[in-house]
Amino acid sequence: AMVPVTVPRKAFPTTLGAHYVMRFTDYRGGQKTREYKEDTRLDKQNGDLLQYLVTSEVGGMKRISRIYIVMRPDGLWYRVTEPPLEKGKPTHSTAGATLMFKFPMNTGDSWEMIMPQGSKAQRKVMGAETVTVPAGTFTAVRIQEQRAGTSGDSWFVPGVGVVKSDLSGADGQFVKELLLFEPAKK
Repeated sequence: AMVPVTVPRKAFPTTLGAHYVMRFTDYRGGQKTREYKEDTRLDKQNGDLLQYLVTSEVGGMKRISRIYIVMRPDGLWYRVTEPPLEKGKPTHSTAGATLMFKFPMNTGDSWEMIMPQGSKAQRKVMGAETVTVPAGTFTAVRIQEQRAGTSGDSWFVPGVGVVKSDLSGADGQFVKELLLFEPAKK
């Protein structure tokens, strides 16, 4: 059963060295078509900007990329390229960024995400529930997501981040699950 929830901005882990391993599985017609792992490490912080190093291996090919999160009091903004500083300010620009999580997160809140390729998605906070993934069992905030032709849920755990997402559409089902989370060493 869903429990009403309020999640503050500080619930998102922002400590250098935090390490995640996610498993991505794609299904079509109930059959698994592809599975790969993504290893993500928070490797740099510059004021309100977090830089993550992402290593993925798909079909024997290793790819290393970076993603950037701009932290604002109102939420977390995602970019695939490093954002410039705002003119005359010590903060980084959110221009061209996607609002991934709006804070504080309260049951019933919703927001629009404009994806890097320009498509739009809606996210809505449903409440708290228990979710089990290979990395363990967590009390998570369930977030419903709808985008063009795809809908489903993500589960966000305060102090960890997203531990699972399950989106389905005409192209199949896409499941992401946390295999390992190592908080930063203090």
